[in-house]
Amino acid sequence: MTSWSGETRENVEQLLADLLELDGEIDWSLMRYQQTPQWDSLVHMAIISEIEAALSINLSPEEITQMCSIDDILRILQGKGVVVD
Repeated sequence: MTSWSGETRENVEQLLADLLELDGEIDWSLMRYQQTPQWDSLVHMAIISEIEAALSINLSPEEITQMCSIDDILRILQGKGVVVD
């Protein structure tokens, strides 16, 4: 389980980098669910699970399917009251 402290965006970036097994400089604008080879449905659910556990929130099926990029993830988290730095 992920333990988060500090800025939400940095935590989400680190989670995605870890689960997608990415190193170095990452252009987050190019990383999209089902368009990035490593970001398949199993990894997607791992991302969701880690976010829910780290932030003690529950995401609806609709929110989960809308989380296709880091910006989508942060927008949905902000909508749930998470402070997005």
